[in-house]
Amino acid sequence: MKAIHYSDSAWKAVLAPLGGNLIRLQWRARELDILRYPHAYRLLEEKPEVWGLPPLFLPNRIEDGTFTLNGIRYSLPLNDRNGHNHIHGWLHQAYWSLSLKGNSLKAEYEHRHSEIWPHDFHAEVYYHFYSSTVRQEVSFRNTGKIPMPFLFGQHSAFRLPWKDSTVQVTLAPHRIVLNARNLPSGTYEPIKTNCFDNSSGPVSLHAENLPDSSQFTGAVIRHPAKNIEIVYSVDPRYRFWMLWNWQGKRKMFCAEPQTCTVNAVKAAKLLGDTGVKLLAPGEEIRLETSIAVRPL
Repeated sequence: MKAIHYSDSAWKAVLAPLGGNLIRLQWRARELDILRYPHAYRLLEEKPEVWGLPPLFLPNRIEDGTFTLNGIRYSLPLNDRNGHNHIHGWLHQAYWSLSLKGNSLKAEYEHRHSEIWPHDFHAEVYYHFYSSTVRQEVSFRNTGKIPMPFLFGQHSAFRLPWKDSTVQVTLAPHRIVLNARNLPSGTYEPIKTNCFDNSSGPVSLHAENLPDSSQFTGAVIRHPAKNIEIVYSVDPRYRFWMLWNWQGKRKMFCAEPQTCTVNAVKAAKLLGDTGVKLLAPGEEIRLETSIAVRPL
């Protein structure tokens, strides 16, 4: 299946079948590409998690790729080059079915139980385009006969094309310290700032998503060079963030909302409630985010 190109008076967008990923989003009024996009499809195939809005199921790392939950033992591939872990799941590497209707794009994925994931489920991602906002709806429905662990995140890759571009994120005051394998260590450290730019150096930060005084949860990407800001509003059920900027050398910033912590299925003794949810047979969960453009 080919990618679907969408265009209206406000937006241009490209939805790719690989990962059901919105790999390009352009605000037409300023010809501003909001997301980091691949100039060639092979680049998306080589590293699908660093372009656009790839879905991560399961998000980030699981220690040793194995865990037991609700009497079921799970064994996932050890695909983390920097540690003996599983990382990011497989949905961002799977091919989704795509469709376009009116001002909405839709990606669907149907999973039948397998060695990797012994559950049946149906996933959908909608993108609805409005004059200054793109609204995303993600849904997962357990279509199997046994409870299914639900752990989800997005590797949201925003462009920071100018020296004065910044990202401000709703963070708790303390970070979850990760060890040498990039897994929670059980300790916390104060966060010095919740605002980052191209001079911040390497960023790899894991923390809770704490609403601000207006109850907003998300990230604000400001581009003074274009006199606009991008408001990335995320569902409060994304209770955690992973912030990452690929060593700070590519003029990009991933503000990754996650429903759970890193290594959530194994870190409860260290962190308490890690956000693991069990979907009952027939149960569905829906998560909403939006990307809005407004003047500074």
